Amino acid sequence: MTPPKYRRTQGDVTEQAFDVFTVHTCAKRISTVRVGAGVNRSGRYG
Repeated sequence: MTPPKYRRTQGDVTEQAFDVFTVHTCAKRISTVRVGAGVNRSGRYG
């Protein structure tokens, strides 16, 4: 599945984007919080 495209506008809060990763070792889950244009994600591993 192709993720949707997000418009990033110069001089706007959407100009830059980065992800913050959280690893929940007991639940074997990785979560990302997107700061800027995009969506938050989570998934299981192992």
